[in-house]
Amino acid sequence: MKIGIDIDNTICNTSECVLNYVNQKIGTNLCIKDIKEYYMERFVPEEHKHLISQAFHDKEMWKNVSLFPTAKYYIDKLTNEGYDIYFVTATTFANIDEKSSFLKRNFPRININDKLINIKYKQLLNLDIMVDDFLENLIGERTYYSICLDYAWNQTNEPIPCFSRAMGWNDVYNKVKMVESLLKENENDVVTS
Repeated sequence: MKIGIDIDNTICNTSECVLNYVNQKIGTNLCIKDIKEYYMERFVPEEHKHLISQAFHDKEMWKNVSLFPTAKYYIDKLTNEGYDIYFVTATTFANIDEKSSFLKRNFPRININDKLINIKYKQLLNLDIMVDDFLENLIGERTYYSICLDYAWNQTNEPIPCFSRAMGWNDVYNKVKMVESLLKENENDVVTS
């Protein structure tokens, strides 16, 4: 089973670190729960919006980014259980080296050179499951089942087919197992028909 896993805010605290960077530069006190839309620039004063992209290019900011411990535990567990894990990000080419180094440090058993994909339209990928925090990557025409890590910026009342919301990585793991079970059931139904 092929599982795509987003990086920023899915396995690590990137947005929190970007907000800390902005807060230090302009003396604000923004935090994750204040961000109600995916693009956090909308919550920064107009004259300081450039600090968001500046943060993504700042090596000191990247040194503060840390892996969610439960993400590491469950990704390692999925890897040990034989799942085919891909890290899927939509980043600038300037940031891909930072993310690659970060993944190599934290997931030495996964060949990051072969398992890191940089793509804006994740729906183009042929995956079984995609885990992400950006709702736009989890809806529309796609081949995968979507698992959305819950944040204020990805709330919706719209029904979405083949979609689940996860409150943390234990929940992600359980939903992966549920999808796997459903796919096996579906395969058995096709074979017996």
